[in-house]
Amino acid sequence: MQQVLDLWFAQFNNLRLIDPREFYKKTGAMELSTFQHSCIKSIDSTKEILLKKWMNEVQNIFYQGNKKGLVPPNKDSQR
Repeated sequence: MQQVLDLWFAQFNNLRLIDPREFYKKTGAMELSTFQHSCIKSIDSTKEILLKKWMNEVQNIFYQGNKKGLVPPNKDSQR
């Protein structure tokens, strides 16, 4: 579990659902539809990062831990 936390803080610590830097550079008000589109685009991008990079790394950590016998067995699989 510590490896998962270390991974998060090392590689994903600055990851946000909505990137505030995009809005800091705006000087005036935004149309609601433009704001909504920007938010949806940012959320989709973050989701993609989490699914492709984060999840893959976490699976690898647990896979390596399982090979070393560090992951407890799943009780449901014995049924």
